This record gives sequence, C-alpha cells and structure tokens, in this order.
Amino acid sequence: MSRADGRIVYVCGSSGSGKSAYVKAQLRHHPRVLIWDVDAEYAPLPGVVGVSSPADLVGRVRRLSGPGRLAYVPDRLDRFDWFCRLAFAWGQFAACAVIAEETADVTSPGKAPAGWGTLIRRGRKYGIVTYAVTQRPSESDKTALGNAAVVRVGRLARAPDRAYMARELDIPQSRLDALRPLDWIERTAAGEVTAGRLSFPPGSAAPSKPPRARPLPGSRRTDPDRRPPPAPAAPAPAAGWTLDDI
Repeated sequence: MSRADGRIVYVCGSSGSGKSAYVKAQLRHHPRVLIWDVDAEYAPLPGVVGVSSPADLVGRVRRLSGPGRLAYVPDRLDRFDWFCRLAFAWGQFAACAVIAEETADVTSPGKAPAGWGTLIRRGRKYGIVTYAVTQRPSESDKTALGNAAVVRVGRLARAPDRAYMARELDIPQSRLDALRPLDWIERTAAGEVTAGRLSFPPGSAAPSKPPRARPLPGSRRTDPDRRPPPAPAAPAPAAGWTLDDI
C-alpha cells in the first residue's frame, strides 16, 4: 500500500505565542507520534505516554506497530541525534508524525546534525510529518525551514528573529512586529500567505502549560551564549536505519 507524502511543518514563536498549543492541537490528526519533549509539555496530555528512559523508549517503539503517541523527556540534549535516528527508523515501518520542540537547543544555522538531517530530508518519502518547533528561528537549523511545506510564525520577542523570518516569508517585517500573543502568519511552499489568531472551542480556555521543567544544561534558554556540546558522530548507513541499528 502506498503512503501519502510526508511534510515538514516549521513553527516558531516566543513563549506564550501559542506555538505549542497549535502543535498539540494537531495531535488529533496523527495516530502515531514520537515527541522530543524537552520541557515535559506533552507527556501529561491525555493519550500521550511519557518516557524518560532511552531503553524504555526503544522497547515501546519496537512493540508499537499500531497507533500510539510517545513523548520522550530527555535527560541530556545530546540524545537528540539518537532520538532522530529512532524516529526515522520507526517512520520507515509505518507513517508517523515527529515533533521536535526547541530545536535551537539542539541544532544550529549550519549543517543539520546527522540524524535530524536524515529525518527532514528523507522522512517525507516515508510519509513522516515532522514538526520543527523553536523560539529562536535565527539560531535554528535552516534545512527544516528551507524544506518546510508550511511555515507558521507567532509573536517573536527578538528583533533579529522577526527580521530573519520576514525575509523567509517574503513579507514586510512590520507585519511580524505587529503580532500579539496567539496571532499567527503562515506561508505555504506554494507562496500563499495567510494570517489569523489561534482560537479555542467555545466555553474552553486556552490550555495552560504544566509547570515548566528546568532547562537542561547548555540550553539557549539557560545561557544564550552557550551551545550544548556536540553529540558523538552518528553512523551514516547507505540505506535507511532500522530499529535493529538503534
């Protein structure tokens, strides 16, 4: 059976902009999801299983041939490359969605890390939908942004980020300067630009975030001048990774 093509959805905005609320709302469209949940925002959600042990995550992924949503809460940022390889291998077995929160903590504007690069460049042909989520787009990987089918921008507190995303969206920066919390502007790969405001069902309030986990050492949100140490180089097999390689 052929799979629908995957895609990359790039979502950026400062804290309180509504970016994570938007991504959480998309979960209902994806029965199989693997989440890099660095701040433990997704693990408490109904229908999501939180996992903190790499061995436990691998075991669950191996057993999960059907629907399931797993949120991995890492203890170290340098596990991101391993997580991406695992996500790509799982997506080869059956189409899935992958959510990577706070990509500025684990990528840079230069060449994408090996596992992340494979996931975003090759995952689409396996039907993998990847959400790249960041507060600091000017300091995050450019490969995901350049290959995104949809780029969604919320309020950005930093002028350099607003200038950077205005160039990427090909719109006046004044449009981004004017965004309020929950406002958004979106551009598709076809060049269509739309704007709106994140809304919630009548009678409900905007979802509150769980108590924020302490950022891991090396996080840009802990020390904006410090990058986490690079992870060990990952192997680069000629073909796709499988779960037996993880």
